[in-house]
Amino acid sequence: MERVLFDYTYYQGRGNYIGGGEEYGNVILDKLLGDKKLKHCGVFCYENKDIDYSEVLKIKEKGWKIHCIRDLRNISKVVRENKYSTLYSPLPYDTKWRGMNLPEQCRFIGTFHGLRTVETSLLYDDEIKFYNNEHVNDAKNIYVSEDEKKYKAITEYGMALNAFRNRKIIVVSEHTKFAMLYYYPDIRHEEIEVLYSPPKLLDFSWDIGYENKFLKSLDVEANKYGLIISADKYIKNPIRAIIAYDILFKKKLKVIPKEYKVVVIGYKNPERILERICNKDRFIFTNYVDSSELEILYKNAQLFVYPSFNEGFGYPPLEAMKYGTLCACSVNSSISEICRDMALYFNPYLIDEIAIRILQSFDDKIVKEKKANIKRSLPLVVERQRRDLKRLIEIIIGEAS
Repeated sequence: MERVLFDYTYYQGRGNYIGGGEEYGNVILDKLLGDKKLKHCGVFCYENKDIDYSEVLKIKEKGWKIHCIRDLRNISKVVRENKYSTLYSPLPYDTKWRGMNLPEQCRFIGTFHGLRTVETSLLYDDEIKFYNNEHVNDAKNIYVSEDEKKYKAITEYGMALNAFRNRKIIVVSEHTKFAMLYYYPDIRHEEIEVLYSPPKLLDFSWDIGYENKFLKSLDVEANKYGLIISADKYIKNPIRAIIAYDILFKKKLKVIPKEYKVVVIGYKNPERILERICNKDRFIFTNYVDSSELEILYKNAQLFVYPSFNEGFGYPPLEAMKYGTLCACSVNSSISEICRDMALYFNPYLIDEIAIRILQSFDDKIVKEKKANIKRSLPLVVERQRRDLKRLIEIIIGEAS
């Protein structure tokens, strides 16, 4: 039986924003903690960063060791002293991984959720100035030459990938697998296994009264609003979706109800966006909401618009579709692979095309067809997610064939 060391640093220092990679890590950790056969295991985390103490209690109850480190380079010593046979990381992206010198017999298993930094290394637009200051730094190198930027991005990912030789690379989509083979030809095909991201952990519920109260607080009605999330992240491309809606509102099309609004999540200071749109009263900007509130918004939206420039997997459309909610998504990276025939698709760079897909969402025939596809195809995706989660756990604990 393996002695597994689990990387818990993925969850530290994220503030209020928890992305798909962090949610993925929580599912894997929860599954491992629930395995009765796993003993003499441990987790490591940074000693100077916040941590979820409810999770720490679960770890202690299981009897696992918690190793507090200052630097990832301390892990080599932790592995040797505790005789760990497997190191698993759900997000091994830090360039400091290259400083490790693991014992040869210790397996490294890491899940790579995409190569966004590489694939979008040349992506920048005028709208970057409209995002919150803390996120403008995402594009701070826009004046660096294109070759230099792509080389830097590829090298940084390669440092993590090449830090280990006794390794197993897990990716969450076929797109990510072949992007990895494309950018890193030294990686062997058999080192990579595609395992879909598992369904998220949902440990909450609400009654219809709370649901109605929350929607009323935003001044929206069920099935009479569009939804856009992660609005402070330029990689999610919310600006074009907002402008597309605004164009439709200006046209005063009868098919769009007068009371229809657009809820935009994740933007603290919308003033700079509001300067660019005419129908300001049709948009509701709010900061990030908690998990249960986001579920309510997914459930009651007439349309969820997901114009992301790049995804390694793409949780949000699946989260909306589990309620039968129609989605309009970018037709790029992994999104169409995961969402299959269940969504409307558009080129994320073309505002008019986004607007056309939004307009299509008001057509009863199209809505009926897509919702029938969701009912048929979503269970197949969820089945694959659960099957792949089981396979990943088997790989980590060393019982896979």
